[in-house]
Amino acid sequence: MSALSSVAALFSAIALYATYLGSGDAKWSVYVAAAICLCIAGWQASSFVVGLKLRQRLKRAHEDSASVAALGTEQPVPALGPADMKSLVNPACVTENTNVPLETVRSHERDTQR
Repeated sequence: MSALSSVAALFSAIALYATYLGSGDAKWSVYVAAAICLCIAGWQASSFVVGLKLRQRLKRAHEDSASVAALGTEQPVPALGPADMKSLVNPACVTENTNVPLETVRSHERDTQR
């Protein structure tokens, strides 16, 4: 579709230029329309090329995935071994004897304020 619209826009631009380029009765809008047709033709041509490249890339990817699926054998995935607990240090609780009941703190604050 992009190729067809590119050819149509290019034909329109050539027809406008061929009809009015040397004559003095052409208005500036005819030349602007021809320039816009050229821009559209260029844009559609580049869109056509990008579409072709994308189609080829997708075709290659589809063929590659089909060849991988044709293998049909699943490779076993190695699992993690059991944990090695020998290298871990087992310290006592870090917060041991650091938590003081709130009532003890409040009574200490009252004693220091007096």
